Amino acid sequence: MIIMINFSKLIRTAVFAAGLIVIQVLPIHSQEMSYDSYEHSSEDIWRPQFYRALGYLQADEQDIHIPLSSSNFWLLKSVQKIMDSPLYSVDFLHYYADQLNSGDLHKIIETCISEYNLTVDYPLPEDNSLPGIFVLASTQLDYYSQEYSESLWNYTHDLLRHDDILEDLDPYQEYLNSLIYKDTVEIFKKLISEFDITPLFKSGLITLSLLSVELPDTHLTSCSYSECPVLYYLQTDYGPVIIGSRRSDCYKLSRGIIIDLGGDDCYYLDPSIKSVICIIDCQGDDRYFAQQDFAPAGSFLGVSVIIDSSGNDLYRGNYIALGSSILGISILQDLQGDDIYLGSVGSCGAGGYGLGLLMDHCGNDVYISQANSQGMAGVYGIGILWDSTGNDQYSCTGLYPDRLRFNQRYLSFGQGFSIGFRPELPGGFGILIDQGGNDNYAADVFAQGAAYWYGFGGILEGGGNDIYTASQYTQASGVHLAVGTILEIDGNDLYYSKSVSQGCGHDLAAGILIDQGGNDQYLAQDLAQGAGNANSWSIFIDAAGKDFYQVHNNSNTRGWSDIRRGYRGSSIFLDLRDQDQYIGPGQNNTIILRSTFGAFIDMEDSL
Repeated sequence: MIIMINFSKLIRTAVFAAGLIVIQVLPIHSQEMSYDSYEHSSEDIWRPQFYRALGYLQADEQDIHIPLSSSNFWLLKSVQKIMDSPLYSVDFLHYYADQLNSGDLHKIIETCISEYNLTVDYPLPEDNSLPGIFVLASTQLDYYSQEYSESLWNYTHDLLRHDDILEDLDPYQEYLNSLIYKDTVEIFKKLISEFDITPLFKSGLITLSLLSVELPDTHLTSCSYSECPVLYYLQTDYGPVIIGSRRSDCYKLSRGIIIDLGGDDCYYLDPSIKSVICIIDCQGDDRYFAQQDFAPAGSFLGVSVIIDSSGNDLYRGNYIALGSSILGISILQDLQGDDIYLGSVGSCGAGGYGLGLLMDHCGNDVYISQANSQGMAGVYGIGILWDSTGNDQYSCTGLYPDRLRFNQRYLSFGQGFSIGFRPELPGGFGILIDQGGNDNYAADVFAQGAAYWYGFGGILEGGGNDIYTASQYTQASGVHLAVGTILEIDGNDLYYSKSVSQGCGHDLAAGILIDQGGNDQYLAQDLAQGAGNANSWSIFIDAAGKDFYQVHNNSNTRGWSDIRRGYRGSSIFLDLRDQDQYIGPGQNNTIILRSTFGAFIDMEDSL
């Protein structure tokens, strides 16, 4: 029997015949692209006009950079490049969108490996069997000693549990509490300074070899991991290898491999340290539940992969789940259906010194998290959430009150966000890419294309009438030596925020919001819409459309910047084409030089 599922971005073929399963992901784009030579997208129609606008500030593209004032740590390759040239973040988002659109998981993982300036050669099993691949992937993790693994776990777990009490602390108690954890942080720094991520990437790439594998002979048998009989079961030293039937099965697993051929299945997952767990589910409306943290599709010093081919699925996780990791490699790929992703902290494509990847190829999906989620990166992390089509709902808020600023707002740390550990360690990059559909993004403080402390956070939206709602440090906001970017390709979009948002850099940082088309609405209170402070670059560009702009504070928005430390910051508000409506500073067909080095520019024609 041949099952063919044809999607707009990839073709996935599953062949079940004579004991053979071949699962192939075929890239649509056959031409190889070099990361270093990637050129500007032809859709970036705003670039020539923006370069001319820089002339009003007596600046050029080389002046836009973030000073790297610390030699105490290294940066991921992309983060280094974006710090050197924040405008490169636009090319970077296009590049990763193309990589993810290919659907080639090997290619995507190898691209992420290059971020660590690594080249990973990995062995292949001689027999190319399910057990052979699983055991080989698992043995790569033996590189980490038990003592080292337990030490990393203990200190990481302490830091995670520290987060649990944030909601009950006022700022002064939080500061005192942080001193208690100072020794833990110092030891954790030492441990990760010695950390070698190479074995994790080797294990991950070997695990992906399961996507093209010959199945053994099958017959109904029982095993302790499933409530129903299975077609194949083999116990190895590293966990079971199972082939499930087309029935609606229920599995309980902490490590191992399950390939399930069909049915509405239920998975209860309880991963352990230094484990490989891989689930390939071919059909059905399935449910995935966590028995503890790091599930489903979560990892610590391990590899976790879930690939679900079809069905309206439910994924429910706790800490570090749904394609998220700390010191690990986690991948969740859902190919079809209207799916629901429910997570807590560190979910839906979140990574800390490792890779967290969530890919959804089709359907009207719902993503609900509480914090540190939805394309989020921590220290040296890569966090990616990619959604191809459908009208999707994203929510990331509701757990940690922002006691330092607003008792009634919450810290989101999500939706294309990265954060480092100031002043000790840098962030990585967290990106959210949605290729199309009328999407709704809801968050609060620190979210939606934002970053803090030597990291990059970005959103690329491919089209549709989208809604962004958030509070502060959001919607293309770089904070304290970081870069935040939103790139909207098209659609009639609505942006609502409080401040330090909508193209705002704060303290030696850069915020870049670019909307390339559509009749858009922008509402904010202050320090927004191409305005920033403390020696930052704040860039707002709307390339086309009949737009509506409203701000509450006229004095520090739309092309406003200040002088700090004896030198300037720079801000640009640039609206091109069509007649717009303004409440607050500015009007159509006007150029206004504001504050120290800021410009408001609205021009229907070329500058």
